Amino acid sequence: MKKVFRRIGTLITTLFLLIVMAVIVDISNDDDTDVTSESMGEQTVENTTIPIEEKQQQETEEQVEESSSAEEEEVVEEPKAKSEEKHLETIVFTNKIGELEAEEVAKKVKERAEADWGSDYEMVKYQMENQTAAYQHLLSLEIDEEHEEVLLTDAYQEWIGEFDFEMIEYQYDNQMAAYEWVQNLNIDTDVKKEVLKNAQTNWGSDYEMVKYEYENQMKAYGEL
Repeated sequence: MKKVFRRIGTLITTLFLLIVMAVIVDISNDDDTDVTSESMGEQTVENTTIPIEEKQQQETEEQVEESSSAEEEEVVEEPKAKSEEKHLETIVFTNKIGELEAEEVAKKVKERAEADWGSDYEMVKYQMENQTAAYQHLLSLEIDEEHEEVLLTDAYQEWIGEFDFEMIEYQYDNQMAAYEWVQNLNIDTDVKKEVLKNAQTNWGSDYEMVKYEYENQMKAYGEL
């Protein structure tokens, strides 16, 4: 019986030891699992944080590049806008009549009328009124095309020596009418093109003479 009890005691002791060892191994495994989990968690956080930081840095760099590019475009556009504005400002056509002093004009008109008619005061008055009306009309002209400036300047230079505003007005009106006539020509043949080109080469901005030569040349051509 004693042997039996000893064996039972030994088995109980052994079983107890096995249970204790099992508990110790389980605790050790739990600790390792926690450490591994914490390590993996930290690595995951690090792996997640690094791409986010890199993405933010990349976005910041892109924004800086876009800002720099926009500033460069503004720098390029500003001189261009100033250049266009300057170009528009320089295209200002001149009415030569506006350069004259009104008091000087009145004085010269009267002097010329008196020189032309002496004691014929009716004709002096008549000429002064006509010259003043022509002057006022020319002064009111809005010169906004190159050909208008050229034609008025030509007439001005031709007749201002005599302060003859009626003749300036007359020449300007006739030249403008001839200019419009030339612009409305139906140039549909090589002959017409050549005749008009020759007339313009010969007479330049004298459109009355361009018209005159063109008509005479085309009349002669039609009679051949």
